[in-house]
Parts: sequence; C-alpha cells; structure tokens
Amino acid sequence: MMQKELVDTWIRLQKADLDSTEYKRGEWSAVKLNMMCVTEPGTAWEIVIKIFESTSDAWIYENLGAGPLETLLGMHSDFALNAMKSYAELNPEFLEVAAYVWPHSLAPEVAQKFLAIADQSESSSGRRPKMK
Repeated sequence: MMQKELVDTWIRLQKADLDSTEYKRGEWSAVKLNMMCVTEPGTAWEIVIKIFESTSDAWIYENLGAGPLETLLGMHSDFALNAMKSYAELNPEFLEVAAYVWPHSLAPEVAQKFLAIADQSESSSGRRPKMK
C-alpha cells in the first residue's frame, strides 16, 4: 500500500456520508492510520503531515487533529510532542490542526507540554491556536 493511496482515501473518507459506498470503500484507511498511530508512530506522523500538506480544508484539519494527532499524543507523547514542535516551528499553520486536539483528553503532563508548544509557536507565528 502506497502512502499516497492512504492519504487520498483518508481525506475522501472524511467527506463521505456514513452510509455511502465511498465510506464503505474507504473505511480501511481510518483503521490503517489508527493502527499506525498505535504501532508505527513515525509512519503515522508522516501520514499526518502528508494529509495536512494535501489540503487546507478545515473539516479535514478537525478530523486530523481530533483523530490521529490526538491518538499520537496520547499513546506516544514524547515522540508526538517533539515532532509537533519541530514541524510547527517550520510550518505554524499546522496549529490549525493542533487546535482540534482536546488537551483534557491527554494526561495532564502531556496536555501541559502540548499547550506550552502551542504557546511557543504562537509567539513565533503571531497567532494563537483555537484550543478546544
């Protein structure tokens, strides 16, 4: 399976109606990315970035932040925090995705570090993410 196929299918899935053929055909992409978040955080992070860089759609960002990014932060916090910090320094627009992570769903120490990264990135970008 090629990463591009996973990225494209995951994006289409977010737009599909739950009872549609498109949803049923693409559901594998959500399962695959979720499993990657659990067992292959580095590969999952690459997919998250490719999805982000493939679109500027707010609905996709919302699903990406509240789904795979939040899962990575919850399961592989050190890795995800470091990756997010590095990427957000280069591309502050990524905070639009991070804005959909619910910090209260994370362990308190992870949430604190997550919010600190968002605040540091705010300083460099001049923007404050909309944290839920």
